[in-house]
Amino acid sequence: MRDKLDGLAFLDHRVNRVVQTLDETLGRVPKTGPLDGAYLQEVFALPLVLSDSEQPRRSDK
Repeated sequence: MRDKLDGLAFLDHRVNRVVQTLDETLGRVPKTGPLDGAYLQEVFALPLVLSDSEQPRRSDK
């Protein structure tokens, strides 16, 4: 999904912020071991943030 969004970023510059958020969140997730605590909360929150279609418009102002 991240790569597809990155490929479509030329259509709307606000998509870059979404890709950046994905990269930052997934970059903090441990490569090995259990996914728990703050990391687990961030990963669960990510789809909620991405499902808000108005969020990129609000952050652009």
